[in-house]
Amino acid sequence: MMEDKQFKEIIERLDKLIRISASQLGSSVSTSTEKIILLQKSGFGPKEIADLLGTTPNAISVRLSEIKKRKMN
Repeated sequence: MMEDKQFKEIIERLDKLIRISASQLGSSVSTSTEKIILLQKSGFGPKEIADLLGTTPNAISVRLSEIKKRKMN
């Protein structure tokens, strides 16, 4: 049976791979709004998106709120 330490290492490596893939995918999208939408749809939260894009979680939350308001109009 796999030990907890080994399991945690595997999870950390997978997390890094996912972040690298998301970062590369995000670079193919032209606007920051498109990147935010893409990352959110990929299951990333505001803090994770902020870390990937080099901004604050609050800035991402505000942008997501603006996007949601635009879609409602």
